[in-house]
Amino acid sequence: FFISGRRWAMAMEPAGYLPVGSGGFQPVQVSRAGGASLRLQQSRRAVVAAVSLIACAAAIVGVTLGGGLKQVSGGAARPAFMAIAEAYSAQITATTQMKAEAPADGPTTYCIDGEGYAKPTGGSISVSRVHGMSNLDHYYYLSIMGEVGHQVKAILEGSDGYSRDWTSYGSIWTDKIHNEKARGDGIVDYLQVQDQQTGEIAYFRFPCGEGAINPKDHSAAKEGAPSAECFDKGKSEGFRKHTGGSLSISKVNGIGALKHCYYLSMMGTVGHRLTAVLEGEDGYHRHWKGYGSIYSECIHMNNADGGRDDTRDFVQVQDEMTGEIAYFEWPCREEHTGKLRSGDGHEREFPPQCPQKYAGLGLAKDVCIGDGAGCALCIDGNGYCKPTGSSMSVSKVDGIGGLDDYYYLSVMGAVGHQLRVVLEATDGYTRKWTSYGSIWTDKIHKPSKGGRVPEAVDHVQVQDMVTGEIAFFKFPCEVDGQEQGFPVKKGEDALPAPPAPAAESVPAQSVPAQSVPAQSV
Repeated sequence: FFISGRRWAMAMEPAGYLPVGSGGFQPVQVSRAGGASLRLQQSRRAVVAAVSLIACAAAIVGVTLGGGLKQVSGGAARPAFMAIAEAYSAQITATTQMKAEAPADGPTTYCIDGEGYAKPTGGSISVSRVHGMSNLDHYYYLSIMGEVGHQVKAILEGSDGYSRDWTSYGSIWTDKIHNEKARGDGIVDYLQVQDQQTGEIAYFRFPCGEGAINPKDHSAAKEGAPSAECFDKGKSEGFRKHTGGSLSISKVNGIGALKHCYYLSMMGTVGHRLTAVLEGEDGYHRHWKGYGSIYSECIHMNNADGGRDDTRDFVQVQDEMTGEIAYFEWPCREEHTGKLRSGDGHEREFPPQCPQKYAGLGLAKDVCIGDGAGCALCIDGNGYCKPTGSSMSVSKVDGIGGLDDYYYLSVMGAVGHQLRVVLEATDGYTRKWTSYGSIWTDKIHKPSKGGRVPEAVDHVQVQDMVTGEIAFFKFPCEVDGQEQGFPVKKGEDALPAPPAPAAESVPAQSVPAQSVPAQSV
């Protein structure tokens, strides 16, 4: 409307003025043909100006909505990349010069070829790199971890002018980063990460180059991986809890159409922000965040069922409010494989079994006695056990009928004293009770019932919380020939037969016959 109005106004302007006889002036109007030509020229100028404005606006919108993707025309490196590259080169040169005086010194730039994890020695900043899969195979992603609650800023600069930056608190999970499939072979990406609170800076490079530290040359086998709660191979479901901490993990395998997956439920303190990172030895990677708890989506099995090689998965869970960190892995490392474990996954060394002693009519085996402090009293089936000189005793009663899958314990102690009872089994089954003077437990699943393994042994510790007295019990008794550090059962069947008496020659003697008088009854 503005352009049309302007054209109309200009078309109505007089071309000039001529004098008239009365001393005045008369306007001279532009002819129709001349007005049309003028309007056409101005119309062309207006169209050109409009197109130019639209092009500029489109360019501004494109840059604004690009999400940080800035590609310099012709693939030239940005000044920021050149600054990082020059600092990297100077660092390599300085490091090379210092190696003669300090051979242990090395560059502070870490690098990752492909997927992997890198963390400068003594620093708080770490980076994990993982490739996209399937239709996302032209991207990669970075998981950047720093100090809990500290503002972290990360800048990525590519040798082709590609640039991204992110800012967050404690950790950063980047969005899509285009890789060489999208940007061309031969590119180099430098990553600078800075803790905005402490000023700590860490440099990373993808791929590796001369002088950079490759973390694969410093594997867990060489440097030692952190201690982790674990699941044995073939027993890959269950619950594990970090010793003395608040963080725990439950692992469940998928079934049926989901048998190629497993799922993790990670628990922490209510309301605390949690971060969990899963890294497989084959480069497999997953990353989650949540508050109080995290439930993962499908995680591919670390074997042929999940389309992966037989490998180990390692999980780090961190409470970002307290800084607490817990580690979990499966399968267990060789030195931890096949260990007896409690219900929370901790390795257990249970007390040895006491020499069996029985009391009662005919030395009935439903009443056992013994020390009970440095070893565990045992009983098979129903029965009663009491350590010698102790105030505490345990009675075991098997359920019958509809309760045949369970057994119950009656624990007696000193009147008014608080008692604490902990049951931990060799298959990880666990129960706990606390009361005063006496405890009648609820249902306890028998071995082979309720999903338990048939050969499980239940260990019970009873403690008087007033006097500190402790007694140990176990059900059932160990059988002959079974190891695991327990003395064998001393039942009748295990006793060796007594030796036959030595044969002696005894002269035959005649016994005189005696007459016995008949008696009437």
